[in-house]
Amino acid sequence: MIPIIQNPTPESFTKWLNQEKTNLKALYHNYNTQKHNSADKVWAHLPSNTPHMADEGICYYSKKELKQELLQQQYNLCCYCGCHIQEDNADIEHLIPKSWDITQTFRYENLYASCIPKKNPRFADDGDTLETIIAKIKKEQNYTDDDMSANEITAKALSSLNNDIPPTQKLKKGDKVFIFIPDSNSRHCNAANSRHCNAARGDKEITIFPRATVTDYTKYDRGETKKEEPYNAKSCIEQFHFIQITKSVIIKTKTSDDQVTIDNLNLNHPELAYKRHKVWDNINKIWKQGISKLDKTEQIKKTQKLKENREKQTHREMIFVEIYYLKVKLDELKLNET
Repeated sequence: MIPIIQNPTPESFTKWLNQEKTNLKALYHNYNTQKHNSADKVWAHLPSNTPHMADEGICYYSKKELKQELLQQQYNLCCYCGCHIQEDNADIEHLIPKSWDITQTFRYENLYASCIPKKNPRFADDGDTLETIIAKIKKEQNYTDDDMSANEITAKALSSLNNDIPPTQKLKKGDKVFIFIPDSNSRHCNAANSRHCNAARGDKEITIFPRATVTDYTKYDRGETKKEEPYNAKSCIEQFHFIQITKSVIIKTKTSDDQVTIDNLNLNHPELAYKRHKVWDNINKIWKQGISKLDKTEQIKKTQKLKENREKQTHREMIFVEIYYLKVKLDELKLNET
């Protein structure tokens, strides 16, 4: 998880929010009074793209622009796993889920960019809908009712992935529709184990946030009456430690209570654990080849300098693994020095 220092709310987003203040207030009220009204419908009030023909005097903003802002702020790294992401494999994550508190839906401080599962294009036939496309996919893949990965392919998921196309909208031949590609090892297994980050979390609770500081969050009961109390969220700085096991580097938390964050985000997914291993292995080779043979004083000096250098490289994929490795080495050297 990467510690993010968030930029001020983009000026264009602020203008759009001010323009839509009355509409948003009505949407929040409708959501709280009409149980059939979903949080996704409120989120859909922000268009997926800015229209090509803009009317004079109207402030336009879109999810595309918002995602670009978040990606730039995060150096194109997923806020949870630290992997490199781009527009086509990133989604906008609500740290406090909008279904918990609808007023958090457009709060910029609550929005981050997270990775999403791999996707591939499929081309529709005349009259196809998302629902008929799903039926075809399941037939082609010979999915059975016991295949949990088949349950991940839903009309709601496809609608969200395809710029909010309604599940029943009839498509024209050649229209491109994106679908998620289940991991190769996810067939016949629990679907939750085949996803990580945003896709694994859903609306589940996490207690550690990808922020440099956490001072302004509130915990919400998800019942009929919302109770406000301190969220007890922690910044990700100093909350994780890493353990190398064969060709994996797994994450552990400092307290058992915070294990829920790792579990709900599935941060020890085999793909992530292997990527962290490669980063760990690389910094280990650098340290052994360039520092390990120096005398103790020089080892401490060079390791500290290397750590400081890595701390400035916030744009690098999974850089927090290298920083942790160097911190452990530094602590060991200082302990042995005394």
